Amino acid sequence: NGEQIAALCCSNPVFVLALAGHDHPGGFAMWRGRPFVTVEALLEAAEDKNAFAVVHVYNDRLVIDGCGTAVTTRVLPFR
Repeated sequence: NGEQIAALCCSNPVFVLALAGHDHPGGFAMWRGRPFVTVEALLEAAEDKNAFAVVHVYNDRLVIDGCGTAVTTRVLPFR
């Protein structure tokens, strides 16, 4: 029922991002103009490295700032 849940989320005007973790390779989809992001598994980082993300919220965009070796950085403008 993932499509039903996504539709319910997108029906709310204040919904701007679905953020989840962890899927080993990570994932990204735009659905009805809204981003659905799955952060990569931190286990994918090298043994002597670190991996994490920080979400910055601005008036016109979200920035998922990947830090370390395994997390992708994404800039997501608001529609």
